[in-house]
Amino acid sequence: MQNSQQIFKLHSEYQPTGDQPQAIEKLVKGFKEGNQCETLLGVTGSGKTFTMANVIAQLNEKSNPPAMLGRIE
Repeated sequence: MQNSQQIFKLHSEYQPTGDQPQAIEKLVKGFKEGNQCETLLGVTGSGKTFTMANVIAQLNEKSNPPAMLGRIE
């Protein structure tokens, strides 16, 4: 049985590039301001999953409570 309070940690050789840093910043800000829903749109292969992984990692830093995010489609 896994602990539901485990912190998500992103391990990647890559850093956000292009529009990703701005998208991450805006999504994190929205969630921290209490928005329960945020939308990230992008074409296939644009890095949406990587971007959201960075959002989750930032929201789950020690200074923030664990984030509960819905599914990524």
